[in-house]
Amino acid sequence: MGVASRGYVHLYGFSISEMLPTVCPLQLHLKGQHFVSFKSNANVDTLVNNPLIKQIMLPQFFEMNRTNAEAMDLNLLYREFPEHFVWSSTEKMWTPRKQRHAIGRVVTCHPTEGERYYLRMLLMNIRGPKSYKDLLTVNGERYSTFRESVEKWGLLQSDNSLLECLSEATSYQMPYSLRRLFATLLIYCNPTNPRQLWEQFEQHMSEDYTLVSNINKKNILYQVLNHINDILHSMGGDINEYHLIIETIRPSVAAKEVKEVHFERTMTFTNEDILLHKMLNKDQLKAYNIITERIFSNKARTFFIDGPGGIGKTFSYRALLATVRSKGYIALATATSGVAAYILPGGRTAHSRFKIPINTDDNVSCNISKQTSLACLIQDAKLIIWDEVSMEKKRMIELLDLLLKDLMDSTILFGGKVVVLGGDFRQTLPVVRNGKKEDFINESLLYSHIWEELERLRLFENMRAKDDPSFCNYLLRIGNGEEKVNSTNKIEIPTSLIIPYTTEKESDNLSRCAYIFFPPHATQVPALS
Repeated sequence: MGVASRGYVHLYGFSISEMLPTVCPLQLHLKGQHFVSFKSNANVDTLVNNPLIKQIMLPQFFEMNRTNAEAMDLNLLYREFPEHFVWSSTEKMWTPRKQRHAIGRVVTCHPTEGERYYLRMLLMNIRGPKSYKDLLTVNGERYSTFRESVEKWGLLQSDNSLLECLSEATSYQMPYSLRRLFATLLIYCNPTNPRQLWEQFEQHMSEDYTLVSNINKKNILYQVLNHINDILHSMGGDINEYHLIIETIRPSVAAKEVKEVHFERTMTFTNEDILLHKMLNKDQLKAYNIITERIFSNKARTFFIDGPGGIGKTFSYRALLATVRSKGYIALATATSGVAAYILPGGRTAHSRFKIPINTDDNVSCNISKQTSLACLIQDAKLIIWDEVSMEKKRMIELLDLLLKDLMDSTILFGGKVVVLGGDFRQTLPVVRNGKKEDFINESLLYSHIWEELERLRLFENMRAKDDPSFCNYLLRIGNGEEKVNSTNKIEIPTSLIIPYTTEKESDNLSRCAYIFFPPHATQVPALS
């Protein structure tokens, strides 16, 4: 099929491929934990009271096994059900299949998901279950977890390899290393019977604590378990998931210091990073000195660094971050977009770092409690950087202001923190669905009450194209809405800036168009001064 014919196939919506036989994905969820999709303008009360909300694929599979004679006679596995019955997404029910052939595939599930994983194992092996309770029952005895049911059915492999691993390690590893190995096995090897492993090797993992005087046996037990719990927390796990003892192990202060917070507190840097400030140009160095003076004199201030693309904003951020971190302080680097965050050392998106909700209204707030380790991290931060705020809606930035005021118990802007905001309003503005240019501008930081309280620092020298001042000026004229337009109200690229097309091989990565047009003043905004 040629290029032109493929284009017509796409244009007229003809299918160019098909799957045979049809594969029916089968939902997998614990009782009452299924996903419900709905439109943003839907009424929640109406949605909750709709009886169809509970008529979903897996419970209806159980229902068919209880009430449908054909399903009871066939005694099918969950994955075999689509071969004989069809799921109607509109009527929310299974009906007998009358034509075509289909196969079922239960959605995948990782062992670390716990009960959901064991539920999948049961559905893949138990025929004709009539309810969740039915899956928990083995030989007339009902168990409290799907894991226990799986064990009684004999569906889990033995832990012989893990036993051998720990047995060998006890001959040459110290108790501290044994506890770390044990935690690693719990997280990544998903042992069938964690309690059995614990009871068999508890003594070897406790030997160093038994040498300490004035510690009774019970305290030794809890100290060992707390240390293992600390290690599990650093890996994203929790010791209570494995039921090693009957009691609940409460996390220690160290365990609350989750992995991402520990990463921020132990951020590494190189000698080259520390010397970055010596490579700053005149404007960058001026901004750097003003900001660092405020940081180390503990004076509250919020800055906005303005400059077009290529001006060196990111380089200035890196110098600030290295200086603060090299002195043992915490500096949080964030950005609006993932790409901008990626190029900052230790960068995260602002939404991820400060738990800012994506969809906001007047009643929402950042989902961070004062009692969490993340709140402590933010409170201890000497510097917060948020790049590309020109792309963010003003409400999101105002939510950070409210969060910091709450965490710091202060009414000062951003809770008295030194915050550096940066961006370029000549580039992409906040996106408003179905909005016009005026809507984009009104949603920007320029129209927030915060804007008038910012100290604005400007960078002028284009470091990316400093050897071509005419090109720099041309870009600025476009961004400022000052470049002339042609008869069709378009901005035309000068011939001197166009790389001519030569041959296919030489121009593979270059544009083959003679002209590139920009919509005039697409992101023109009021003056920043």
